[in-house]
Amino acid sequence: MEEKKVRDLMVPADDFPAISADSLFLEALKALEEAQARFSSGDARQRILLVRGEKGDVVGKLSPIDLSRGLEPGYRNLDERLKSFTRFGVGYLIKPLKEQYWLWAQPFEDLCQKAVNVRVKDFMSCPDENRSVNPQDSLSEALHMFVTGNHDSLFVVDEGKIIGLLRFSDLYRMISNTVKSCTVK
Repeated sequence: MEEKKVRDLMVPADDFPAISADSLFLEALKALEEAQARFSSGDARQRILLVRGEKGDVVGKLSPIDLSRGLEPGYRNLDERLKSFTRFGVGYLIKPLKEQYWLWAQPFEDLCQKAVNVRVKDFMSCPDENRSVNPQDSLSEALHMFVTGNHDSLFVVDEGKIIGLLRFSDLYRMISNTVKSCTVK
């Protein structure tokens, strides 16, 4: 039997709700809440928002964690590699980093001021080599990326264009169904 590929399980970009990269924080908050409500009611299969650029192409994605990141400008100053410290057992370095960059130095009461002019393009998740797969990649390769990167979804990129997402929940469901259908000999 041929191994399944990312293209067999990915969700096409057109199946996701979308928001403009130029949208303001409050618009993104409302769009995420609407997507979550539609998902919870069973009216939609997705609750992640894809982010579209000026030409309508998908340039990133937006989740509640991204939205939270948008409230703290200091996160933009952190190198992406520093965020992986906890995965490599050196999480104790995060607190000094938080202090060095003054992350969340202002009280939560200042959230409205922080959010007023922030645009989606400033805090969305973007594809990179650690968060992207090709449609022809094996699901085994994708699983490895999910586990080692602690991602909830991966961008599916074909010829430099984001064509969809591979969600961990879908891959997990497939693994679960496969294991449950096995017979012990």
